[in-house]
Formats: sequence, structure tokens, C-alpha cells
Amino acid sequence: MARITVTIQGEQRTFPITERGITIGRQLDNEIVLNHAIVSRKHARVELRGRRAWVIDLNSRNGVTVNRLRVKEEQLNDGDVIGVGPFELVYEDRAAQSVVLDDNRYFPVASESQAVAAHELQLQPSDLQAFYQLS
Repeated sequence: MARITVTIQGEQRTFPITERGITIGRQLDNEIVLNHAIVSRKHARVELRGRRAWVIDLNSRNGVTVNRLRVKEEQLNDGDVIGVGPFELVYEDRAAQSVVLDDNRYFPVASESQAVAAHELQLQPSDLQAFYQLS
């Protein structure tokens, strides 16, 4: 699910991007209201086109940036930072994020495992053959 995260007055807020899109601006009828003098009443819009999100500058006075570059319209990628006035809005596309595995589950920390000396293993030739096949 695509969403926008922004910190407003010290509180982090998250807004899902629906098929209707999200409007951003100073006016109270926007989905994301950013109350600051340099934010236009209707500053920007984020909309879905197929499975991709786009940010559009709605002819704002001070413009919109994506990753600090001024844009009129730009396709968004996971992690992009949208600048509207002094606010930074982060675009997140959960479908684009990869699965993160817990390494501790698969590779125990050294303190949890026991060291085994090579002479204690007592490997058979068939074990080595199986090992070579696996590798």
C-alpha cells in the first residue's frame, strides 16, 4: 500500500494514498493540511496512475521538490522525499520494499553457539561428498 508520512507539529502522521489521490496544502479541505505561510492553499496533489504514484505541483507559489529537485510533475519511488514549504513528506510504497529476514534466526550470534574443533567433527567421506554436492 502506498502512503505519505509527514511530521506535523512534532507528530508523525501517515496518510494512505487512495484511488482518489491526496491533496496537500494550507486550506482545511486538503487531505494533508500544512499550516505554514509559504504553503499554498492548494499546493500539490499525489495521485495513482495504475500502480505508480505521481506528485503534481498545483501551480503553487513556492513549488514542490522531490529529493530536493524542483518538479512540476514527477513519478515517485519508495523512499522519495517530497518538499512542500518547510515540510518533508516521505513516500512509501510497501509493495516495493523487500522482505527483511532476521539474521539471528538463521545465523546465531557467537555467544549462543558452541565452537567445535575440527578434530571433534569426525566426518565420513560420504559427508564430504554430500557437502561438495550442496556447494
